[in-house]
Amino acid sequence: MLSIIPTRYRPRVRSMVKGLRNELSGHYAIPLAAPVGYCYIRKNACSAFRRMIIEHSPHAKRADERPVFYMERCHRLGYGDLAGCAHVVFVIRDPYERAVSGYLQQVVSRLDEPYPVLEESVRGVIGRGRAELSFADFVERYLGAEDFSRIDVHFMPQVAHLAPIRYSDVLLDKRLAEDAVQVFGPALAEKYFRRPVNAMAHLARQADPDAWKTPASELHRRFTATGALPARDDLLTPALRERLAAIYADDRALFARYMEARAADPSRAPALDMRDHDFSAHFSLNRARRGAPAERGR
Repeated sequence: MLSIIPTRYRPRVRSMVKGLRNELSGHYAIPLAAPVGYCYIRKNACSAFRRMIIEHSPHAKRADERPVFYMERCHRLGYGDLAGCAHVVFVIRDPYERAVSGYLQQVVSRLDEPYPVLEESVRGVIGRGRAELSFADFVERYLGAEDFSRIDVHFMPQVAHLAPIRYSDVLLDKRLAEDAVQVFGPALAEKYFRRPVNAMAHLARQADPDAWKTPASELHRRFTATGALPARDDLLTPALRERLAAIYADDRALFARYMEARAADPSRAPALDMRDHDFSAHFSLNRARRGAPAERGR
């Protein structure tokens, strides 16, 4: 069956199929002395975690192998593996911040880089290439199609990556280095999480009240010339924020639940138990498994 699917899509299709077969999708072992289970969510500090896995792995990564394919080959976790993990973690991010950052990084700043998967996804959903994609088009027409099986994985909801298990430590992206200490200790937290990889936040910003309706090609031209990207508030107009709120309603609910749990002790990353979450209510890579809760994690 996979022979009819373009090669570059096959790893993602395999992952989705495994999820539908009640196997755990998108969760990997960080091979430390006490193994840590990690849920891989793009745009949520995943580059730092990839680096940590590769640098601590006993398995060699092939020179031409993409990191996520390497992790699939050597470090993928199943539900039965979770009991052997000292911690099971994921990074959570404000849904609005994640959407803006995803657009600026994947659509605007990297417009001159080949990215056929995203290009084909955008054309397939709205009939135009990403160079023509303003932030308004991105939200209203691309994300607004609300067909996450066709949307690029960088923009898939955070909750869609999770599984019906208990996550022992949920790390907040804005204080990742501090939160990571309780899982990895101060030395590893400092080494891998103090300075964000691929971060948009450290780049200069330029005020432009019309940025939300400006095509990505023009925003990219300005970025190349000045090194500056549009200010967040010039993209996230009240109307577009309201639209994102509807599109990522499940992520907003997850984030609100997380912040409520965190309020009890803001200095620590709380646990989140997803075993009673209704994964059938939204697009998900991990449908609820049948069986006793003990089979589904710690």
